[in-house]
Amino acid sequence: MFNKLNIKFLKAIPIIILMIFSCRVSAQTIASLDSYLATLGPAEAEQLQNLVSGPNPTIYLVDGTLEVFGEGAPLVTISDASSYNMMYNENTLYNQVQLVKLVITNPEETPSSIDLAQLQSFNSLTYFLITFEYNACGGFSESCLASIVESIIQGEGSPVVVLYNLSIPN
Repeated sequence: MFNKLNIKFLKAIPIIILMIFSCRVSAQTIASLDSYLATLGPAEAEQLQNLVSGPNPTIYLVDGTLEVFGEGAPLVTISDASSYNMMYNENTLYNQVQLVKLVITNPEETPSSIDLAQLQSFNSLTYFLITFEYNACGGFSESCLASIVESIIQGEGSPVVVLYNLSIPN
């Protein structure tokens, strides 16, 4: 009934299952902002929405300069595409930041990679939001944004949730 091949296969099943689950545990969460907000409870969704659009103490990284606005420790960092490398520098101002928002205004600005594991000063970082301010997919659709973001983000296994949205200014 059972030959040696069947027994070896049965012994390998727990190892295969363990490998599948460990791959899932380390997978990076990447989602559109709207779809992720829909999965959260009301309090968590409100907290994230406040980080994205509320008045918060904020670090602005623009044209290679760092400026801080607001009272208290910064909770948000907003960066243009030409300044995002500044986030890799150690800086105590980043310690309480919970949300990083990277704004990309045209295809040429899209970074080749962003390594979440290298954002070492961001001790409280929970969300990394990439906002596309141009019609990246055509037809004012978000259909290709997930694949663009997946190709950029490194640091698999990071607890940081990576979000994206399309927000073309008027």
